Amino acid sequence: MSGKKTTILFFFILLCLILTLFTGCLSRSESAENGSVSGNVSDFAHVSSTYISPVSDAPRVMNTTRIIAISAGGTHSLALKSDGTVLAWGANWYRQSTVPQNCTNITEISAGWHHNLALKNDGTVVAWGDTHEGECDVPDDMSDVRAVSAGAMHNLALKNDGTVVAWGDNGAGQGNFPQRLTHYKAISGRSRHSLGLKEDGTLDTFGSNLYGQRNVPANLHTISAIAAGSGFSLALKDDGTVLAWGADDRGQVSVPANLTNVTAIAAGDEHSLALMSNGTVVAWGRNQYGQCDVPKNLTDVIAISAGTGHNLALKRDGTVVAWGDNQYGQCNVPRSL
Repeated sequence: MSGKKTTILFFFILLCLILTLFTGCLSRSESAENGSVSGNVSDFAHVSSTYISPVSDAPRVMNTTRIIAISAGGTHSLALKSDGTVLAWGANWYRQSTVPQNCTNITEISAGWHHNLALKNDGTVVAWGDTHEGECDVPDDMSDVRAVSAGAMHNLALKNDGTVVAWGDNGAGQGNFPQRLTHYKAISGRSRHSLGLKEDGTLDTFGSNLYGQRNVPANLHTISAIAAGSGFSLALKDDGTVLAWGADDRGQVSVPANLTNVTAIAAGDEHSLALMSNGTVVAWGRNQYGQCDVPKNLTDVIAISAGTGHNLALKRDGTVVAWGDNQYGQCNVPRSL
């Protein structure tokens, strides 16, 4: 009997051990299903020497890439991301919406009618799209650039020494900036004329004057920003008021009465935009495509751009709003924005 008792006792102890192990495993399984994990650091997996923390402690990863600049072209649109890359959408007849692979480390963008310019952080320029007038033939020695402006079929580049280089269509003399003059601080080109803002706040004009777009008003001084439209010109004064001159067949230079506290301006083909200090937008001029019907509740805007018949607005949160002509999808802002 003693041997039998010993055997029974052995099996009893063994059964107790099995039950204990089974209960422990079940408990850990239930804890895992409930989303709670416990244990020492050595209990967790490591990938590339990076500790994978428990779910409850996992850091939240956010996409910090956002839109920092916009530019509306003839029938296409551009957006510059904070990582230095460019997005384009809309018409693509001349591959103006096909961003080239070397378009990286970009700091500024400008859209023409059917072509684009992008300024890189090393002071060089990338161009793509229609080049029938040589608008994408960037001069070989182009460097040390700090700003660019794409006109209809010509381009302007402002260098760090204050000189301006022009290329592309020059049929009306829109690229005839004086060589070796070092007093420019801002540039703007559109159809067949160009504007150059000098460091003393005065304005130079070049190219066609068919509609009086070069007839700078006598009371224009202390200018902070300029914008060339198709046959007309805009200037923002330091006091937040706007002056306009040139073609007015669509009311594009008929600045709304009592328009003050303006912080930025943009000129389309036959319409104009003004960004107000409170983040709202005012539009006037041709409204065939609804380009002057500013979306309701559009606020918190920090940048604007006017195309041929559409507009872009960049909001403080990095989102883009587009309105106006959308025949070619130029207002179909990508979902990724």
